[in-house]
Amino acid sequence: MKSLTLFERNILEIIADKNHSFSEIQKASGIIPQLCLRILHDLLEKKMIQTNGVQFFISPELSSNDIRAINSEENIQHESIEYIETIMENKESNLFKFKKIKMADDDFKILKAMMFNIESFIKETQNKKSKSITDQKVIFWGMGDLKNITQQILMETV
Repeated sequence: MKSLTLFERNILEIIADKNHSFSEIQKASGIIPQLCLRILHDLLEKKMIQTNGVQFFISPELSSNDIRAINSEENIQHESIEYIETIMENKESNLFKFKKIKMADDDFKILKAMMFNIESFIKETQNKKSKSITDQKVIFWGMGDLKNITQQILMETV
């Protein structure tokens, strides 16, 4: 199973818990009606969703292997890159900070503790339900050793 577009994944997330009508999906996703209809059609063709003529729902034919493929590390990474690129391109309405810094071991320990706190906060917050997918926030964080990152880039370009 190939990767999903961001829009397809958003629609699947909307109908994952409960069946929804077209207008409910369109409103919850914030996707313009014509595009929303096209995405639903594509998901129907891929046999990922079904409809009873009124509501859309996850197809019972969708196997656990299909779900694993949809949520594979590669597909999630692709989705993450799309979000990050979009956030970086739209600096006016999004917050993106990037710094390369020298860090003492003590400071690194403090940073790791702060990142652990952020992750705990996100996990707690994630359990709260929002009304629509458009209410969600995209958050990313991370760090890496510049030497290792540089070597990885070099290995990929050779």
